[in-house]
Formats: sequence, C-alpha cells, structure tokens
Amino acid sequence: MRHLAVPLAVAALLLASCSDGSDSAGTSPATAPADPSPTSSAATESTPVAVEPTIESIDVEPNADNVLLATLHVTTDVAARLTISLVEDGAERPVVTTDTVATDHAVPIRGLHADRTQTIRVIPLSADGTLQGAAGTVDITTEPLPFTLPELTVGERVVGEMAPGFTLFDPVQTADIVAPDEGRGEQPAGLLVAVDDRGEVVWYLTHPRPIADARILPDGTLMFESLDTEVVFADMDGNVISRLTSRLYDGEVGNDAPTIAVDTDALHHETNLLPDGRLASLSSAVHVVNVAEPMCGEDPATFGGTYSILSDVVVVVDVATGDLLGSYDLWDMLDPTSDPVKRDFCGTAFQNANVFPISVYPDAPGTVIDWTHANAVVLDEARNALLVSVRHLNAILAIRYADDANGPAGELLWELGEDGTVPYTGRQFTHQHSVDVLGDGSLIIYDNANEDTAPQQSRAMTIALEGDGQVPTAASEVWEFASTVDGSPAFSFAVGDADPLPNGNVLVTNGFYAGAYSGLNAQLVEVVPEGTEGGTVVWELRIGGPGPWFVYRAERIPTLYPAPV
Repeated sequence: MRHLAVPLAVAALLLASCSDGSDSAGTSPATAPADPSPTSSAATESTPVAVEPTIESIDVEPNADNVLLATLHVTTDVAARLTISLVEDGAERPVVTTDTVATDHAVPIRGLHADRTQTIRVIPLSADGTLQGAAGTVDITTEPLPFTLPELTVGERVVGEMAPGFTLFDPVQTADIVAPDEGRGEQPAGLLVAVDDRGEVVWYLTHPRPIADARILPDGTLMFESLDTEVVFADMDGNVISRLTSRLYDGEVGNDAPTIAVDTDALHHETNLLPDGRLASLSSAVHVVNVAEPMCGEDPATFGGTYSILSDVVVVVDVATGDLLGSYDLWDMLDPTSDPVKRDFCGTAFQNANVFPISVYPDAPGTVIDWTHANAVVLDEARNALLVSVRHLNAILAIRYADDANGPAGELLWELGEDGTVPYTGRQFTHQHSVDVLGDGSLIIYDNANEDTAPQQSRAMTIALEGDGQVPTAASEVWEFASTVDGSPAFSFAVGDADPLPNGNVLVTNGFYAGAYSGLNAQLVEVVPEGTEGGTVVWELRIGGPGPWFVYRAERIPTLYPAPV
C-alpha cells in the first residue's frame, strides 16, 4: 500500500474540490486557475518523499561450510539500504553498505574473527541515503578455524602509512597434507586467506588442490590458479562459478560449475585477465632431443641418448570458450640446441621430480630437464608486449601481443637479462619472479638472487626502460629494497612477489625462508620506497611454524566486498 500513498492523496484533494457545495456544471470559476507549479500533483508522484526506515526483524545464519562467513537477514518497514559493522571488545569496524534497496535483505557477512562472539550492528538507510533509522544488533559466535595455520605475527605497523585493505595470500605446506589435528578437520590441500593489518584472519577459502596465484578481477570475481593445470573463478563466498582446465588436469572441484577445457598442457604460475577480456597464462611442452654423447655430465656407460627438455609456452585464451587465441613456445624463440651453453640446455642444478613442470610429465623419456621455468606473464599495453619472467634463464622476455605494423603476434621483441638484447646497467637479477609494469613504463620484479655470492639477499627492484619505441634502447636499475630479518640479509630460495600499491607503497613477498631466519618460513613487508635503495617499512607480517610453509604471492585487496551486494 505504501506505493499508493501519493496517488491516493492526490485523489482525495480532487474529491474535496468537487464536493465543496458549489455546482460546477456551467459555472465559471471565481478566479482563473493558477499556472502549474513545480510542486503539482504530477511532480509529487514522480518524486517520492524519503521515509526513515525501521528495522522490523534481524537474524544471522552462520555458514555451514566456512566459520568466517554468515548471512544476515533483515526486514525493514520500507525499502532501504543497510550499513553494517562489527563490534568486538568495544571497537567497531565497518563491514559494508549495501547497494540493493529492499525490504527483505539477505546480506553476506565477511570479515568475522574466528572463535569468539561479535555483534553485528545494522543501520537502515532510506533509499536515497538521506535518512537513517535506529540501529539494530544481533550477536554471532564463531567456531575456531577448521585447519592449521602457521603462526602469524605482525611486526611493524604504521597506521595511516599503510595502503588500506586486507592482505590476500596462499599459505602452502611444503610437506604432504597433514593428518587431522585434534578434531579440527583435515587440512585442505588448497588454502587462501585474507588478514587485516593486525594479522588477524578475516576470510578464507579452501580448495581440493593447492592454490598459487590469486587475484580479484574488476567485476569482483576471485580468480586463482590451482596445481598448475586449472584456473578457477569463484565469488567471495567460495562458490565456484566456472573453471578452465588444461589437458594435464586430473582433479575435481566437487560442484556443478561449468568446466571449460583448454587445449594446452598446463595453466601454471600466473594468469592475467587482459583489458580486452582475454586471458594470458603459461603452459608447457616436452621436446625430445636425441644425442650421441651425454651433454649434461651423465655417465656415458648408462646414458640412454635421450633428453626431454621442458619448455614454457605463453598462451592467450578466450575465457568463455577456452579457445586458444595464441600459443608461443619459448623453444621456438630460444632453441637451446642452437647454443647449448648460452641457452643453458642442461638447466639449473635444481631439478625436482616433485615440482612442476617435471611433476606433470612422469612418462617423459630419458633425462628430464626443467629448462626455462617461466613464472610470470603480464601485458605491457604501451609496447604491445607480453612480458615473461623466465627464472632458469635469468631473463625477462618481451613477446609481441597483437599483430601490428612491425610484425605478427608471437614474435620475440627483446630480452632483458645476462644474455639479453637490451643493454642493462645495475646488479643482475637471477631466478626472479613476478614481473609487472608500473604506470611510468618501468618494470618491478622480485629478484630471488639465487646466483649471488654469499650472503645471498633477495630484493624487490625496479628497472627503467629507455626509449619511446616498442624495443627499449637501454635499461637500468633505479631502486631496490633488500630483504632483511632482524637487520640481517635474508634470502628466499624460491617464489616471491613485489606488488605496487595504489598509494605508491610496495608489498614485498619473501615467500620461502624455510625456517632459516629466526624460524620464519616467509615474510610480507609493505615499504614506502625512498631514493635508489631502501625505504620505510610500514607493515610486516611474519609467517612462522609449526612445520614448513611457503607463500607464493600476496595481494592487497581494498575490500572483502568487491562486487555490489
């Protein structure tokens, strides 16, 4: 009936004017009618008056599958929006203001803390946001986290200097899945968590397979790569929307979400949604090379004459169909048989059958070599180039993304590194991860520094590229932030990340300490860059034991509600 209030009022006025005791038939009015005003009945009908909403009922329903999720049910007497916060120990923290205008509300609650009682506070707002009603509250008591986490300790924390939001990362146990721990449930193979600036877990997602690269897409969808053969799209409540699977995928998600097959061996390390809606990722391939004599130090008496060289393949994928729109094998650009020494035919000393890519090719013949081990791919729009971090070659490659006046897509444009085509000034990066492009066109990477002399020290670094053309004329190191623990140099043997943040800070992931420094397994550091080296640390999260853990990458996300609710 509330929608009829204005029309009925107008009708009442009309009835009153027709029954005031005068006979209107054939009678002229005593005065001429006034000109229509902006507040005529027609205008009143099209401009509803804001009404202060009142909460009629409020309840909360815990999520049966995730102890840090719940659904808030609220009814209001008029259509309204809701501003929701959480109150704990006298402190209030904002959760979300809904976009949906309704009388019956079912709002996902994210950002809860585990194993305690918190109060959900709700303020109803008029549809136009000008009026607010009286607040309502409801308590929720959460269960403990149903899995084991490493010890999370916040070191430095400078409020006001940190980029706002939550830190999203993937704690991975380096050992096999652990046994059930005191009734807390089996440890998930894949785990993604978000912590607040105090290091408190406020959100998590579990998955049947280990999770690596994860990020929030512009439309609010969560995208993550899993076990080097799957890309999953989900919402922030853990519901899988769809997934892309490669040829070597052998797992199951366990729901009815659409599965789209991609005709390539793998989808590994990093997946990027490009501005044109396509997906850039990394795949792999096997190249069998037969030789008369061993090339990599094998015993001639037992050597079988065959190598299986594993290369990386840059792929561009149609997200909706899974069609391959581009597939560029690094073998075709850097064939190691043409110059076995320069192109490291024999690979690095680290060749592990349990680590990708060797792990997904158990039947590859002969001596299997992880040759390139690419770990990042990102689009440099200004240069029309896909930039690829190639760990085992200590190189960053630029591959033409789309056909242009200079040539077809898939051509190698330039190489940056110890054997590169672009002249470079600065300390050489080795076994690097996570190349990205900054707003001024320079590059930021995480340099693991595996080939440095002792004491090895990993670092985040930026590299300026000179020249306005597609191919830089020169490159130079312009800034570094060297990793330290308690003032001593620190080295991350593998993984790692360096992310530029919206406020100019850099979030550094030292992901693989393996307990070498004060028992730490990993360390996340937010730094305000200063000069050509160093900066001020404004936030630090130390990731300890028990047991061995590593963190592949970390992202700062501004909100747990990236899509409207």
